Amino acid sequence: MKYNEFDILKNTSVNTLKRQGDTIWLATNKGIFLITDTEGVLRHFSQTSGDLPFDFIQHMHIDEEGVFWLASKGGGLIRWQPSLNKNEHSTFKKITINEGLSHNYLYSVYGDAYNNLWISSDYGIMKFDKKTKQIQTFTTNDGLLHNEFNFTAHYQAKDGTLYFGGLGGLIALHPKDFKTEIVN
Repeated sequence: MKYNEFDILKNTSVNTLKRQGDTIWLATNKGIFLITDTEGVLRHFSQTSGDLPFDFIQHMHIDEEGVFWLASKGGGLIRWQPSLNKNEHSTFKKITINEGLSHNYLYSVYGDAYNNLWISSDYGIMKFDKKTKQIQTFTTNDGLLHNEFNFTAHYQAKDGTLYFGGLGGLIALHPKDFKTEIVN
């Protein structure tokens, strides 16, 4: 791989990668890197560059509108829209315990078919409604086996089922089972 002027990636832990066509996004402990198969590393988005509010990114989800949702290790959830123009900064919004998250150490973020994000953390699993910004936290009080999840033990199946591993074992859930109907 061509590192170009981004040798910092050589000593960086890659936590997640997402491919969009020939573009690959790497979520790392030092921000996000944009690479292609042919050109190598093209950009490094970080706090230092002004493109991110927090550098340690555990996981990312790119929704149907092209918005990146970043699960960070200590900085909460980040709604991020990267700028591919090197002369412009990316835009972002941090969502933390101040906005209702149960914890700022997040391990994964997945989207569902109901406009929600599902987030595993150091304290429960959260459902975040992207439209209303409401957050619902599920813990052992709600029937979970445990409250603390693992930073690498998560998966979303093709049918939408979410799997989260933690201290007490594996939890499987399907977002349709948590869909609420609005009655007029």
